[in-house]
Amino acid sequence: MNHLPIVSASIFLAWCVGVQDEKPTASRVQSSKQESQRIQGSWQFQSVQKNGDKVPETELKDRTVIFGGDAFVVRHAGQLFHAGTQKLDPSKSPKTINAMIAQGDGKGDILLGIYELDGDTLKVCFDTEGQQRPSEFKSDAGSENLLVVYKRVRIGDEPKPTIAGEFTAIIPGQGGTEQTTDVEIEKRGDAYLVTWRRNDVVVSSGIGLRTGDILSVSWATQVQSGVAVYQIEKDRKLVGRYTTTGGIGLLAEETLIPKQKID
Repeated sequence: MNHLPIVSASIFLAWCVGVQDEKPTASRVQSSKQESQRIQGSWQFQSVQKNGDKVPETELKDRTVIFGGDAFVVRHAGQLFHAGTQKLDPSKSPKTINAMIAQGDGKGDILLGIYELDGDTLKVCFDTEGQQRPSEFKSDAGSENLLVVYKRVRIGDEPKPTIAGEFTAIIPGQGGTEQTTDVEIEKRGDAYLVTWRRNDVVVSSGIGLRTGDILSVSWATQVQSGVAVYQIEKDRKLVGRYTTTGGIGLLAEETLIPKQKID
């Protein structure tokens, strides 16, 4: 059964398209990845100004953008407006963003911009002609600059603690033995991408949804798939049980221990 929205093809296409930039260093890549995690999820358009003219608020009430990984999808009244990829560089001042429209209105356009993230408010300013990156968050008449302010859309109350980060998975075995695996949990849009690795090789991956202090994950390896459900504790430890698809319903235990403390 296909539960994916029609824009899923746009997201996949956007992930496959890169924005041209100078070769990044390892530290810039890591910094960009961490910054990308901060903007994951859905955002509501609060204000839009282009070439000095403001878009009426009534036109924005049904317009949202979701950031999932390095892709974004803008929807208006539930319909695809455009989709593409973005690259963030928080090492610059102001912080920079490059966006490429891969689908929908403006397809093929590359936009050079700057951004500012303050809590649940995200501000971006693009040169819509793609010629010169703005240096200020302004959209004066004749500038062709696009200034947009977004407000984060919260899914439920999203309680703390945050669960994005690196973990060690511990699975109890017979005779007091334990099997350990490296696990990374990343925010992916309004969901979570969970990846299990052993010796830096991916052995399993899944997509999860969080409801309060419960994380539910649908996972798969090359040979089997299943479901895992975790209780999120205050110290970010996840205590869970999992089962496999097509089996007899046997449950096994798995605990995810955070490798780093995050306030």
